[in-house]
Amino acid sequence: MHAKYQIAYHFVWTPKYRRNILVNDIRKSLVDILYNTCNKYGFEILTLEVMPDHIHIATHGNVSSETIKEYIEGCQR
Repeated sequence: MHAKYQIAYHFVWTPKYRRNILVNDIRKSLVDILYNTCNKYGFEILTLEVMPDHIHIATHGNVSSETIKEYIEGCQR
């Protein structure tokens, strides 16, 4: 039996108290950090939308959603 599948994960993050802080230079830095982290760990960003008070990211990779979440939450400059 053969199987083929593609699992995509959708994550949403919000700053504490959902403050509108994801703008201008912070937004640009965040996008760079997210793309670099995804490249480093070998998974692809399908869509990324940064709003002033939250982030949507859709991705897939060959690891679990929990592992992807840990990589992204642990990313730094």
